[in-house]
Amino acid sequence: MAEGAGIVDQHKLSDIVKGLHGRLRKQLKKANGDHQKVWEEHCADKARLEEYASAMHLLAVNHWTKQAPEGRVEWCYQTTTEFFRGGGLWKLMEKQKRKQKFHEDLKDCCCCFATGDADICSVSIYPSVHEKLLLLDVGSCFNPFAVYEDVFPIAIDLQPADSMVYKCDFLNLEIQDLPPMKQNICACGVCDQREDNDSEPQHLARDLLELNDVYVTSVGGESNETSLQSDKLNVNCDNEYLKRDFIRERAEILHLKSYLSEEKQLKTLPSELFHVIVFSLLLSYFPSAVQRWTCCRKAHQLLRPNGLLLIITPDSSHQNKNAAMMKSWKAGIESLGFVRWKYEKHTHLHCMAFRKVAPCHYCKRGNGHVEMMYIPQDFQEEDEGCSGDSRNEQDESIVMECLSELPDL
Repeated sequence: MAEGAGIVDQHKLSDIVKGLHGRLRKQLKKANGDHQKVWEEHCADKARLEEYASAMHLLAVNHWTKQAPEGRVEWCYQTTTEFFRGGGLWKLMEKQKRKQKFHEDLKDCCCCFATGDADICSVSIYPSVHEKLLLLDVGSCFNPFAVYEDVFPIAIDLQPADSMVYKCDFLNLEIQDLPPMKQNICACGVCDQREDNDSEPQHLARDLLELNDVYVTSVGGESNETSLQSDKLNVNCDNEYLKRDFIRERAEILHLKSYLSEEKQLKTLPSELFHVIVFSLLLSYFPSAVQRWTCCRKAHQLLRPNGLLLIITPDSSHQNKNAAMMKSWKAGIESLGFVRWKYEKHTHLHCMAFRKVAPCHYCKRGNGHVEMMYIPQDFQEEDEGCSGDSRNEQDESIVMECLSELPDL
């Protein structure tokens, strides 16, 4: 009896989730493609957002995670570990070095080469073994990456259902550029065409964060200087490189925390700071290709060189049915400044990992456009007479197996 009641409750919650996505697509068509108007109205509908957030949280905690314990979070973490800790990035660097021997147009200085002279190239290549990876989880109804000790996750959502998640409209997130003196400056002529030939390359931007210049400002207006001097003194290690990495990691985390408020609202983030950005079941549920494109462009701004963009999107069809869509996504995302590193087709999911690269890797690629980020639903007519209770076996399969970390829109 209790099991039957649970199934009914699950169906009701699933209808709320699917109903909101369909409603957004209907509104977009009624608004003649004015995605900004539709999004503004959607963000202002607090009651519907809260209903959706509550439904998603209950489904994720009580139903989907129990029925599909191995899912997207594990894939994201394993892929991140393989790339940064398991030799994935190192192999890419070695491959690029071998290519350099046969291609004169490849410069010594790019995002693929770490030199011993910081005055030649200041691009950060490998995170320290002990360094926490800064991870931004976009559209997370809770903060699943908090269980991993080697990452520092920030979970954001339009309407959080958990106290660990920051409220943020990612589409309208302001991205603050680094000050000119703290930017990663590359000396190669392809990556950085500077007009001022007298300017000299600077050291790594994150190494220039002076310890006593990091501030955390509270919501009440009281400014508390957060010095890492005590942390530096407590590093009981004779290895100066480990000390430097520890201090750099602490400075980066404090720099990130300076953008976080006690009210759990996030409107601004710094550029080129995150190692990893996760779009878990996010892009396919935006009603417009423009919004999906905007998300990927913002991810490129927020990632540091060689950072990873992890994209997971639902698809219960066989691998080749939507191959053209995946090829289009790949070309569009790579035109923004990425190179796809990994792709897997699971039973109900496409899982992709894109690495942010310097312009010398993608300057010769074709120009992308927003229409490349399409999904099949963009071309389907919504049935006005269709109620939220209608479902079929494939719908249930997708809902049950795919949507355990479905984001708020």
